[in-house]
Amino acid sequence: MKTFLSLTAIALASIAAPAIAAPVQFELGIGTSTFGTLADGIWYQQGLPHTLRLTVPAITAGLTGAIPVSNHWTADWHADYVFLGAVHSDAMAVPDANYSVKSGSCISNCGAGNQSRFVGNGNSQGLALTIGPTLHYGDWHLGAEAGAFIFRSTWRQTVYPSGGGAAVHDNYSPRLQVKPVVGVSVGLGNMSFSVRYFADRSAWDPAPVIWKGTVLVSTTYRW
Repeated sequence: MKTFLSLTAIALASIAAPAIAAPVQFELGIGTSTFGTLADGIWYQQGLPHTLRLTVPAITAGLTGAIPVSNHWTADWHADYVFLGAVHSDAMAVPDANYSVKSGSCISNCGAGNQSRFVGNGNSQGLALTIGPTLHYGDWHLGAEAGAFIFRSTWRQTVYPSGGGAAVHDNYSPRLQVKPVVGVSVGLGNMSFSVRYFADRSAWDPAPVIWKGTVLVSTTYRW
């Protein structure tokens, strides 16, 4: 917890002082996010038919700057809006008592007449504030970053009961949260390729989102 608070403080401080100490650039990135599922049995069951669209397009846009440290090193900061993408799930499931998470299979009353359909969709987006060291060699640069992700997630779940009946809506209540983000990047000139991990797992309020964290792979141009 202390480490996370320290990273948050560093990231927030990067918005003010570095912006004055070094030129500010715009940056725009496009990429692909992969949302990691929370657990088998939460909005889908691995052993029953399901479709999870959890690898989706993503976009980032914001400001960045480089604070000189030595001949080959800078401390690069980023203040980016991040849209991690919109995800979707469509799964058939039986009651928990009829399913074994341990074996990943239905264990009783597995027929179609006992299966309900779970359809969900949502997204994750927010402001990423990071800072980290960057090594420069000619036009090449290799960097790392860490900081805070101030984000808001949505998740809407509709359950169509087995045997018919009215659909049931079981949604997550969106709210602002702050979680860590870390990443590494390699670039040439104004272009860079990065991999970042966002710990954007949300608490059950009253129902959980389907993911526990997100990996963003993107290409970014700055000017």
